[in-house]
Amino acid sequence: MNLNPIDEIKQIRHRLGAAAGFDVGRIFAELRKQQSTSNRTYVHTPDSDIANNKAINRSGDAGRSAS
Repeated sequence: MNLNPIDEIKQIRHRLGAAAGFDVGRIFAELRKQQSTSNRTYVHTPDSDIANNKAINRSGDAGRSAS
């Protein structure tokens, strides 16, 4: 048993990455496969559209700058 849980998490993460050849595509494909075969409910958030976000100035108006 590891005394430091962070070291244990890093070891597990390394082992899982090595099993997938450190290929991000394979890692996420395996995660999607696990999600589809499990009996758990997963919550999917909508993609954020960063390009359309508008800064809100102090007045709360998103269209004009505070002057």
